[in-house]
Amino acid sequence: MRRVLASIVSCVALFGACRTYDVTYTDTATCDAGSTSSVTCNGVPCIDLTTDRSNCGACGTTCAPDEICVESACTACPSATPTACPPLGTPGAGFCTNTSSDNDNCGACSEGEPPDHACTQGQICQDGVCGCPLQTCDGACVDTQNDVAHCGGCDSPCPSPGPGETAICTKGQCGVECIAPLADCDGIGANGCEANLQTDSDDCGACGRACTNGGTCTSGECPIVTYASATELAGLAVDATNVYFVDQSSPGIEESPIANPAISVLEADPQATALAVDSGRIVWLHVNDEIDSMPLSGTTVTQLALTSGIQTLTASAGFAYFSTGAAVERVPSDGSAQPTKICSASDAISLAVDDTNVYFVENTGTIRYAPIAQQNVSATLFGVYEALAVAIDTNNVYWVDTNGNVASRPKTGSQQPTTLATSVSLASNLVTDGVSLYWGDASNASAVHRMSTLGGAVKTLATTAGPARVLALDATSVYWTTDTSVAATTK
Repeated sequence: MRRVLASIVSCVALFGACRTYDVTYTDTATCDAGSTSSVTCNGVPCIDLTTDRSNCGACGTTCAPDEICVESACTACPSATPTACPPLGTPGAGFCTNTSSDNDNCGACSEGEPPDHACTQGQICQDGVCGCPLQTCDGACVDTQNDVAHCGGCDSPCPSPGPGETAICTKGQCGVECIAPLADCDGIGANGCEANLQTDSDDCGACGRACTNGGTCTSGECPIVTYASATELAGLAVDATNVYFVDQSSPGIEESPIANPAISVLEADPQATALAVDSGRIVWLHVNDEIDSMPLSGTTVTQLALTSGIQTLTASAGFAYFSTGAAVERVPSDGSAQPTKICSASDAISLAVDDTNVYFVENTGTIRYAPIAQQNVSATLFGVYEALAVAIDTNNVYWVDTNGNVASRPKTGSQQPTTLATSVSLASNLVTDGVSLYWGDASNASAVHRMSTLGGAVKTLATTAGPARVLALDATSVYWTTDTSVAATTK
């Protein structure tokens, strides 16, 4: 270490004594990163004059017992934490604390290793004295509500766990939990956690999720079935036997058997976009100004509606429902009557229909609903939720919002929404089967997710080849389209 002497030296006589006053050496050694003033005071190197209580602003300038050094100035500690630590004379930055309740500095500031005024594990500092607030067992402070060796009382260990299990103590009661990724799917305690959710094809990712068609479970995911690969795919609908989609590059609306993928052309309309299947007919949106339909078993196309600015389309119980820039309308899917306006709407971007009402999301994120059997009525406000997409089941309305939340609320009543999931990335679609919710992640980490309608953990069902644009469900599978593929996996 090289030091530069900066002092007043008085040497008396040629060989007399040499005295040094107020010695301060500039320290050129490597000190802690971030030090703004690194000097040596009284032989101690690397003193930071901006924070050191014993050398605040200058060597030898000592703060009072209730002061710390802040930006080279002694500053009194606040009343809630009146004591300054570490003890004066100890190098380093100071801090304010309350030694009546600080577990690390109980009764006085701690020094040394181990700290001489720190409470041991399980103890807490009360009135400056470490004590055991729980119970002392075999000389140790333990929580008999949670300690597996002293569960409910001293020397009351929990029984040894079974295969794949670990013992737990909860509120003084012994239990077991599975060691991930194992799970107790058969409910038989004797064989412990018998299912591996990462590899078990009968319980893939979750108990009871059996991969269809004998597929193999890998990393908690069932195999993905690909129905189509092309450069411009759009639209999606399923029924009991087929999956339907649009190849916009050519030749148009196509279908494939669910059980044995094999594409055939249903209608040569490569400008079709949204699709729906209902009552033996397929309904589609041509560009954004025409709705057509045809029987699944025939070739005769029926024009259902011709109007500009159609935003979205769905079908239910013999009717096609669609939104324009100013209204939500419906029309019989067989074309037996003209469209009728249900209600006014401001650019509805998502529709969901039950036996009584149509629910829709306006481009402002507001959710409204109106009775499907009425004409030209005023829609009822359901809530202002910044929603992107809406789904419904028998009792509840679900939506995903612009803040990445999935939420729900009963259809009736005035309850506050329940947040089911957060940090959902760019999910602009949402569907439900009444048991679970499904949505596509349209971020760079494209995936299809599932969670219970009651909330809980979010499960990734599949990693997709690109953003999942549209989702559809049948009894066993979830289907999706990306720009270049149509695929499915087990729900």
